[in-house]
Amino acid sequence: MKRDFSFVYAYYDNAKMFKDIQQTKYWQTYPKHIRNRLEIIVVDDCSPNHMAADNLIEDRNFELKVFRVEKDIPWNQDCARNIGVHESTGDWLFLSDMDFAWGEDVVGMMMAMVDAGAIDKHKYYTFERLDVFNNAPYKPHPNTYFMHRSLFEKTGGYDEIFAGYYGSDGPYRKRLNYYSNGEVHLTLNQLYYRPCEELPDCCTRSLKRKDGRDLQKGKRLRQEAWRKLVAGEPPLTLNTPYRRVV
Repeated sequence: MKRDFSFVYAYYDNAKMFKDIQQTKYWQTYPKHIRNRLEIIVVDDCSPNHMAADNLIEDRNFELKVFRVEKDIPWNQDCARNIGVHESTGDWLFLSDMDFAWGEDVVGMMMAMVDAGAIDKHKYYTFERLDVFNNAPYKPHPNTYFMHRSLFEKTGGYDEIFAGYYGSDGPYRKRLNYYSNGEVHLTLNQLYYRPCEELPDCCTRSLKRKDGRDLQKGKRLRQEAWRKLVAGEPPLTLNTPYRRVV
């Protein structure tokens, strides 16, 4: 069934955050007028220990699709996001990570703004975060967006040349800025952030992020991504096999 709005999440061994703490149980509490317009797409990036499909609640009252990438490539979340958008039906996309949850108020507000024609399809929207452990505002996340599907498609999606290398948020932001009419930053603290100190499996602890990175490789990848962007070449997308599991 086609829905107006799609949540797209990448998942990697985030079982407690997905099931027990916030996400699936939290989505159950959305009012019916939000759930009726929303689908949730979760792409399991080949979790080796706690697959998303094994951590679902029963008697769900929301539209959920779960896909699984079939090759475990470190830091392949860009592929997961591309798959999520590709498999979604919504004209409007909420893109984020598993350790962030969209507050009911901000979801309802964005829907109302779309209905009122107050959202620019040619811009992308970012949000302040609320650290729910410390009950305090937290810096914006560099890879959480609300945008129209046509803008995502115009950017070509995330460039999967970064698969296996941590640090691709900046290059995609450059694609967004290149193809959009700019950013609209909303200061509502309605994107709820769960820190790793509170719930360790919010974060990917089994893979190194910046420690031991090949900085020259990162530089080469960023240069190649920029070259392709300026040349009008499409990014590498949907490069890893996957299947639907729910």
